[in-house]
Amino acid sequence: MPVAAHIQAVLDRIDVEVPSAYRAARRAHVIDSAGRYEADPAVRARTLRRIGIADGDHRAVIAAARQRLAIDTLLRHARPFDPPPPVKRWSLLSVWIGERRLLRQTLAVARRFAPRQLAMAAE
Repeated sequence: MPVAAHIQAVLDRIDVEVPSAYRAARRAHVIDSAGRYEADPAVRARTLRRIGIADGDHRAVIAAARQRLAIDTLLRHARPFDPPPPVKRWSLLSVWIGERRLLRQTLAVARRFAPRQLAMAAE
């Protein structure tokens, strides 16, 4: 359907801007859900149970999330017309980011107390 030139320019600009806005919204959603995951232990337990990853060591959860993301990527390439839902991928990304943040916090706390333990062991 033909439209006026000034309207077509606006429509072309919308076509250019929509993919980047979609990527920015997806990134903001994943970062926000990673923050909620990191802050609330109940959200963490519920999310891990929903995606089927056993709760435990941060490194084990990170490895499981990375493995599931790799499988998701393979499925997307193998079945381009029947991909898994993106919500699962976003949940896995938020788990991965949140667990990395929790691991860093845990290591920072452990480093803070490590000199005390070494001094007590030396006595």
